Amino acid sequence: MTWIRSVERQKYRLLLVIIVGSLVTQPFVRDYALGRVAHEMMMALAMLSMFIIFQRKHERYWAIVLAIPTTFGNLGKYLLPDSMDMWRVVIYLLFSVTFLCFVVWVILRTLFQQQKVSTDHLIGAFCGYLLAGIAWSSMYLLVEECSPGSYDISPNIAWEMDNPDSRRSLFNYFSFTTLTTLGFGDVVPKHPLACSLAWLEAAFGQFYVAVMVSQLVGLKLEGQSQRAERPPSEPFA
Repeated sequence: MTWIRSVERQKYRLLLVIIVGSLVTQPFVRDYALGRVAHEMMMALAMLSMFIIFQRKHERYWAIVLAIPTTFGNLGKYLLPDSMDMWRVVIYLLFSVTFLCFVVWVILRTLFQQQKVSTDHLIGAFCGYLLAGIAWSSMYLLVEECSPGSYDISPNIAWEMDNPDSRRSLFNYFSFTTLTTLGFGDVVPKHPLACSLAWLEAAFGQFYVAVMVSQLVGLKLEGQSQRAERPPSEPFA
């Protein structure tokens, strides 16, 4: 169908809008019921939109295997008793990290297999960057869940640790400031594993930008070279 082909051609644009929408609505979840509803809808849409990326049968199979426990782990906060909340969160974060890493790997592999670059591919590279930041945020949260007090947090924002939703927003903030090597210093890892994750994310962020820029620029220049070498079409007799 025509609209399906259109969505597939612009899949990364759709994914970018949903990712940004999810990150923007996250800070409003704590104080506004409408914000919670909007964020849950964005999360569900993000999960569905990621399946557009998977073009191969085995990719879709593994995506479903990882997405099901991730989805149920997230919905479990409304269904399971509070006594099981820690185990639910740990399972949810483990599968969430694995699923997001799998999505980033598929995006990168797809981009590196392209013969020519388009605007949607550039957006796809940015989507991979954002998803990597969210995956690292989940890893930071997982460390905190397993070992509370793993981070030294400024008193000005320490209140965000009191609520699971605002805590997620806080670690998204910490993750992206680390990924981009801004490092404002208001969240400082103390646990050895958290410290290792922080420097690994900073290194990954720099490596990602360097490699993706060189790959995309190389594809762009190669496409221009091929067009320049193509012989002009002969005029009709």
